Amino acid sequence: MKTKRRLEEEKLIMEERKRMSKVKVKLEMMPCVKCGNDMPVLRKVKYGYNFCVNCSTTEKMGGVAIANHKTGNEIQIVPMDVANNINRLAARSGYGVCKGMKHN
Repeated sequence: MKTKRRLEEEKLIMEERKRMSKVKVKLEMMPCVKCGNDMPVLRKVKYGYNFCVNCSTTEKMGGVAIANHKTGNEIQIVPMDVANNINRLAARSGYGVCKGMKHN
């Protein structure tokens, strides 16, 4: 059974969560060096990127499930085109990482 103090604490926590959910954070923006479009300053300061996402030359990556389990999954990070192809093929009937499990 919850004490009166605990109930008051929970009420205060819920009120604070409700108040914080209404708070909108406006990101400080700066121009991209390549294209001039806006990008967050945080991208440069915290992560060290000089370009916006659209100008980035870094290859897009995707995930492929390699083992599914009730307590968690394991994924392999691969290039996006490879991930899309593997996931498309695994979606076919009779294929995929869960098909070897009984009752699937």
